[in-house]
Amino acid sequence: MDKLDISVLFAEDQILILQSMANILKRHVRDVYTATNGQEGLELYKQHKPDILIVDIHMPVMNGLEMVRIIKSIDPTIRVILLSAFDNKEYLLDAIRMRVNGFLSKPVNSEKLIGIITDMYENIQLKQKVKEEEEKKNIALDLLRESERNYKALYKMLRLMCDNVPDMIWAKNKKGEYLFANKAICDKLLNAKDTEEPIGKTDMFFAQRERESHSENPEWHTFDEICANSDDVTLKVNRSKRFEQFGNVKGEFMILDVHKAPFIDDKGEVIGTVGCGRIVTEERELEKKYKRILKQYEPVAENISDIITLHDVDDELTLLYCTPSLEKFIGWELKDVLNKSALLHAYPEDVKKLKVVAAKVSKGEIAKEQWRVFCKDGSYKKLETVFNPIKDQKGLIKNVLCSSRVISDEKK
Repeated sequence: MDKLDISVLFAEDQILILQSMANILKRHVRDVYTATNGQEGLELYKQHKPDILIVDIHMPVMNGLEMVRIIKSIDPTIRVILLSAFDNKEYLLDAIRMRVNGFLSKPVNSEKLIGIITDMYENIQLKQKVKEEEEKKNIALDLLRESERNYKALYKMLRLMCDNVPDMIWAKNKKGEYLFANKAICDKLLNAKDTEEPIGKTDMFFAQRERESHSENPEWHTFDEICANSDDVTLKVNRSKRFEQFGNVKGEFMILDVHKAPFIDDKGEVIGTVGCGRIVTEERELEKKYKRILKQYEPVAENISDIITLHDVDDELTLLYCTPSLEKFIGWELKDVLNKSALLHAYPEDVKKLKVVAAKVSKGEIAKEQWRVFCKDGSYKKLETVFNPIKDQKGLIKNVLCSSRVISDEKK
């Protein structure tokens, strides 16, 4: 029979009984500590912290009841078996008041004693298991609470970031229902009460609400007629796509430059779409205006020696338009340079000063700079360029119009 994995402190002043019972106990439990009086028993308890006390009431120096009373004040849950050769009701009442677990008369029946110890052991094991499970539960709850705090902190940070950018940002499930919407899309497109209202709703819900609120004006909101289709296209091709979506919002025409992509979870499954959109209505109108003007003066542009170019107002000076003289003097075809950074073909040592010029123009300054550009044949030419900021009706700088003249040719 395997020993019970517990320790027992046996306090008895009669040496023969002490040794005899200790030998029996050692065959059944892991550790046995023996004491011949209450004081010695108290010291052994403080040293070893046993699981069970077997204590004779009548002992010298300190009796068993006093020893148990002191130990119970230290550990109220410790299990105690009291032994006595006398049938004294007063002792029994004291034992009950101290919540003693067992009371045996002497001479002690060893089998009965081992039976009580075995029952106590099973109870100890059960309570220990419950305690361990409770500790595991508490640890799991602490981790869950910490995870929730981290999640809330991250979500709050994400929300602050998304709500502080002017672009529209959103996520939808496969049904087109919003999972997330930032402040910009709520204010500028959906006309939602707050960023929580779109959750679980579709574009059609908000479009229908807008139409019903202005039923006298059928052109009040027409934007949703294209939005839903672009979601389907993105899911069908299963890759990121760029769309130019347009329609009336709050009675005014709006053009959105939209990027959409499949929304993939941590298991690699597509659960919807994510997107971001930027209002480019004014930019598109301005581009149309420039194209009309440039087309009007196209015969002139074809016959002038200067290179006229139109750029985005960014630090890359992205090329939007150029006159045919670019190909004539530099060799690059339109497809080689259009919608690309003008710095790609700049002499490396001149890139830095072009970025400085771009920064000046973005602040509304007119600038003139000499710089070198690589030609298609590998040579490079030195240009003198005047950079002019182009403003929209609100006075915001939208583009850069450049006039460049070749001032020298360089060898390969």
